[in-house]
Amino acid sequence: MKTLITANLDTPRVVTKNGKRFLVAPATLIVPGILHGNHGPLLYPTEEIAQSVTAWDGQPLTLRHPTGNKSASNPEVLEAQGIGIIKHPFLNRDGSLKAYIWIDEQKMKSMDAATYNHIKKGGKIELSTGLILDEEATTGRYKGEFYRAIARNYQPDHLAILPNEKGACSIKDGCGVNNLKRRNKTQVGVKNMKDADKKKLVRQLIANCDCWTDEDEDVLMNLSDESLKREMNRVETANAEAKKLQDLEKSLNELKAQHETVTNELSELKKAKPEPKEGKEEVKNEEKKQEPLTDEQYINSAPPTLQKAFRNAIKLEEHRRMELVARLTENVKKEDKEAVTNALKSKDIDDLELMVKMLPEKQTENKNDGRFASFLGMGNVQQTNNATLTEEEEDDVLETPILNFAKKQA
Repeated sequence: MKTLITANLDTPRVVTKNGKRFLVAPATLIVPGILHGNHGPLLYPTEEIAQSVTAWDGQPLTLRHPTGNKSASNPEVLEAQGIGIIKHPFLNRDGSLKAYIWIDEQKMKSMDAATYNHIKKGGKIELSTGLILDEEATTGRYKGEFYRAIARNYQPDHLAILPNEKGACSIKDGCGVNNLKRRNKTQVGVKNMKDADKKKLVRQLIANCDCWTDEDEDVLMNLSDESLKREMNRVETANAEAKKLQDLEKSLNELKAQHETVTNELSELKKAKPEPKEGKEEVKNEEKKQEPLTDEQYINSAPPTLQKAFRNAIKLEEHRRMELVARLTENVKKEDKEAVTNALKSKDIDDLELMVKMLPEKQTENKNDGRFASFLGMGNVQQTNNATLTEEEEDDVLETPILNFAKKQA
C-alpha cells in the first residue's frame, strides 16, 4: 500500500537521492472552481480532483508545456523539457490538490538558472497542469461565474513550470510553486523537542515507512516538531490500514482454498455409487425411482461442519461471479447494462473467467481517442511578469491534508 507523504516543508530544500541533487519545493496544482484553460471556462469539482490525487504521483515536471500537443512521457520531450517529477500528492482540506515538486538541480540550472534560484529562495512561480479529461456537457454558474462544461475523469500527463507566464489556475487563484503560507516559527509556550529525541523519532519514521530513506534524514530533522509528530501519526495509521488489507487478503486466500477442497469433495461424492450388500441380490425396478436432490437439499443432508463449508464456497463463487460480471459490463451503455448483466449472471463462472481474459488491455499511452489534452495556462490570458499580490495572497495557508483510504478506481 502506498503511503502519501504530507509533511509540511515550509521552505524549498535541496536533498540528495541516489547520488543526484534535487530541489524540493511545495506546490499547489489545482483548486476547485472554474479554470480558464485552452477549452474555455470549465468547472473542476472537488470530488473529481480527489479521484485523481494518486495518479499525479511520479508524473513528469517540465519547463513549459510540450510543443505540438505531445505527451511529456515522450522520450524526446523528457530530454528537451523534463526537469524533474511530482511526488507525494495529497488533497488539502479546502479541496485543492497539493504536492511536492522534485527539480533536477543540474538540469534546471543548465536550462533556466534564474528560475531555479528564484524557487530556491522561496519565490513563487506559476504552474499549469497538462492532463486529459472528459467534458460533461452541462452549463451553469459557480459562485456567480459562468462555466460551459464540467471537467471529469482527469488523466494526468505532466505539470509545467511557467516562468514569466500566467497559468489558468494562477498564483492569485491559489496555485503555483511556493504559494504557501509561512508558519510562525516562534511559538509561545511550546517546548521544542531535544535533538536526540527528534532523531530517534526520525529513525523510527524511516524504519516504518518505505517512502522515507536514510537520505531523507536531514529533511525530516528540519521539520517542525509538530509536523514530524503529525507525519509519524499518519504513517502509523497507513501501516495499520495496510495490515488490515493483508489480513483480509489472507482470509480470502483461505476461503479460496476451502472452496477448492469442498468442490473436489462434492465432485467425488456425486460420483460415488453404493455397492449391494453381501449375500443379497440387488433389487431392481421394485422401488420407486427417487428424484435427484436439489443443491439446497443436498447441503442440508450433510453434517453441520460441511454445510457451513458448502455455503461459504457458494458465497465465494457468487462474489467472484459478480466481480467478473462488473468487469465485463463496465463499458456497457447505461440503458443496456441491466439486460447484459442479467444475461451474464446465468453464464458458467469458467466461461466468465475466459471472457474477462479476452478483454483488451487498457491503454496507458496518450492516444487520440476523442478526448482532448487540457493544458491549463495556455488559454487566452495576458502574460503577467510582475503580478502584484495582496497581503492575504502572500499569507495563503497550507492546511493539514486529509488522507482518504476508502477505495475509489484508476
